[in-house]
Amino acid sequence: MPRKNNIRLLAELVEQGSGAVQLTDTVRFCAGSGMLWQEKSRPEAAAVPAFSLSFAPADGAEFALPGGQTLKTRLFVSGFREKTQGVHKKDLKNRADYARITLLYSALTLRTRQPGDRFRPAGRGLSKPLRKWMNEAGIPAGIREGLPLLAAGSEILWVCGEGFAEGLAPDEETAQILQLELENGGTTHEHE
Repeated sequence: MPRKNNIRLLAELVEQGSGAVQLTDTVRFCAGSGMLWQEKSRPEAAAVPAFSLSFAPADGAEFALPGGQTLKTRLFVSGFREKTQGVHKKDLKNRADYARITLLYSALTLRTRQPGDRFRPAGRGLSKPLRKWMNEAGIPAGIREGLPLLAAGSEILWVCGEGFAEGLAPDEETAQILQLELENGGTTHEHE
């Protein structure tokens, strides 16, 4: 009986195209970006530790994160059109109006998620609990605890791999653009 239920759940996951199905305490199947994969739970000791760093970017500043990752910041101080020519739209989500961020928020922290965090995804106009949004976005459970976030209190301004929150995108009035890139063991990736 349980096998038929698991097969039905997996078939629904494949049809849906994204999400996850927990089969046992340690095994789950995930779907997204046209792929299906199996995840096995890691022992808690192997999990990426929580971290919290004060965030004050400068052009070329680097923040060392647990797990051998480095977050690189770049600040562009010039016109929006000049700096975004030839930039793919997908890369723009990792760029924000830095002057707007500093005007709206005082203390910024680069950290992992905490209870009570909220995120307002770009293009969606409403704030959601981060936990709920991560489920809806299909972010694999195994990476959620160690995922780098830029926060102002419990408000999440940037999610690594997902981009900046609603209202922070650069526009024609932008004078300073903040760009965040994550480097894994020597290779730089602008998260898509």
